[in-house]
Amino acid sequence: MMVLLPDHRKSKKNKVLKHCKEPGCGKEYLGLPITKYCEFHRVVGNRARKVVVLTPLDQDNFILEHNFTRTTVLRRACDCCGAEYTITVIPKQQIYSKYCEDHTNSYKRELYAKAKN
Repeated sequence: MMVLLPDHRKSKKNKVLKHCKEPGCGKEYLGLPITKYCEFHRVVGNRARKVVVLTPLDQDNFILEHNFTRTTVLRRACDCCGAEYTITVIPKQQIYSKYCEDHTNSYKRELYAKAKN
């Protein structure tokens, strides 16, 4: 009886000295060039969790509770400059912008506040 051996062999990948990419760890370890973390931080539960900071919903928006069954256009004054702008009130939607088109994002509002002072 003859035993057949496979024609290919696994190539040996050279391990290199690496530093763990987990913030605050920096531990040196021997690993493949593709690895990022040391043995301890390869387990996802041992890594630091990224905290998502959510801004309050009413900071840049206002809540309009309505019973409209059709799309309606309303005029509103901008909380930043006082200019009038239009909002389209959509059925089953209650969150709308407090600001006009010129002050929709925080960067534009900061520029307006600097220019005003």
